[in-house]
This record gives sequence, C-alpha cells and structure tokens, in this order.
Amino acid sequence: MDFSNLCTLLYDILLLNYDKKERLIDFTVAKRNYLNIMRKVHPDKCSHPLAKQASQHVVGAWTALQDMDLYELYIRYGRYGLDEDCPMEWELMPQSISLIRHIILGEKDPLDATATTAGNQEESEVEIVDLTSDYEEENEEEEEEEPQPEPQPEPQPEPQPEPQFEQTYRICIKEIKSHRTRGNQLKFLVQWDQVAIDPIWETKEVLLKDHQAKLTGYLKSLQQFHKRSFVLLIRSNPDLGALLKN
Repeated sequence: MDFSNLCTLLYDILLLNYDKKERLIDFTVAKRNYLNIMRKVHPDKCSHPLAKQASQHVVGAWTALQDMDLYELYIRYGRYGLDEDCPMEWELMPQSISLIRHIILGEKDPLDATATTAGNQEESEVEIVDLTSDYEEENEEEEEEEPQPEPQPEPQPEPQPEPQFEQTYRICIKEIKSHRTRGNQLKFLVQWDQVAIDPIWETKEVLLKDHQAKLTGYLKSLQQFHKRSFVLLIRSNPDLGALLKN
C-alpha cells in the first residue's frame, strides 16, 4: 500500500523519524521526545502566545499514538482514520509544529512571518488610501460635470444544476477500508462513490440494509488476510457470519 501521501502531522509534532514505507515509529524515542517537548512548551514554562495550542496538540498526538487501535488506523489512513474518535484542530497543527521547531531546534518563530505580513499589509492599505484621496481632489470638478448614468438592474444568475455527486452520493460503495468497535457499536470506514469525499465511518446497520454485497466482500478479504480480526468480528456479530452462509 502506498503511504506516501498520508498525513504525518502526529509524527512531525513529536519530531519523530519514521519508516517511510511502513509508517512505523520507535515508541521509546516518541516518549522521550514527548516529555522533552512538554518540559519546554508547556504554558506554565513557556510564555509564547502559541504555547497552549502547541502543548494541546502534543498531548493529543501522544495520546492517539499510544492507543494501538488508533495508531494502526493512523498508519493506514492518516487523519481520516482518527477524525471521529480523536478530533483535533488539524489546520492549526503546522503552526504548532513550527513553534516546537523554533523552541527545540532554533528555527524561525512562526509569528515573525505573521507580524511582518500584517505590517506590510497595513502600509499597503495606507498607501492606497492616500493615492485615492489625491486622485479625487485633482478630478473633483470634472466628475461633477459628467452625467450620471441611470442605474441598471443587476442580471439575475441562471439557476445552476445540482452537482452530480449530490445525486449519487451514498448509492455505490467504492471500498470498505476497515472496521472498529466503539461504545459497543460496530462501524466500517467506507469510501463512497465520490473519491473527492473523504472516507466516512458508517454503522453496520447501514451496510446490512443496502450494501450486503460489498460487506460480504470485505468479510471474505478479512477472513483471508486478517484471520484473527475476522474471528473476533464474527464472534461478536453473528449476523455478519450469516452473510457468508448465504
């Protein structure tokens, strides 16, 4: 399986090297990095404005990787395997990673670029206002003499047809990727017919109702390549075993 495009943020925030092919990490190194980072980034010891955010991300990453079920899902599916059971502010994690690299490795403070950009934007806005003001003063009399055109009604946009994926979404399953049990509820990670839509955790009941063929195919594959997981699944869900007898 190609893991090259999967999310690595949980590894990056703990400053971990990992096996690019199997996405495996050394937990001894991971624990040591976690402790060292928290000693320096924890908001009680670090006054940086992003310290609280970064420390929350570090704790969240370490907690997820310690859970063997979540770790296996992250290896195989990246962030999409964790979104439901391990919600994080993924879009803010690169900023937290930059702060950690700034504190631990001496790289650039992530807020330096933000402050510079904001300062440049403010100067640019002031310059635009000044130029517009000068232009209006020089052409004030000419503008008064020009006749004002009558306002024209704005054209109404034509109604657009609904995107095709809205009509086909959740009709055909492309692939069932994995399964898990949380709170005594069995769910399957499903890639529906539109690849642009991220995989979604669906309940067993949804698949038994309208997608028995795909579910049967997943169970046969599990039986062939992951026998232990298959046995545990069938023992706790005899209704799935009945699918294979039909």
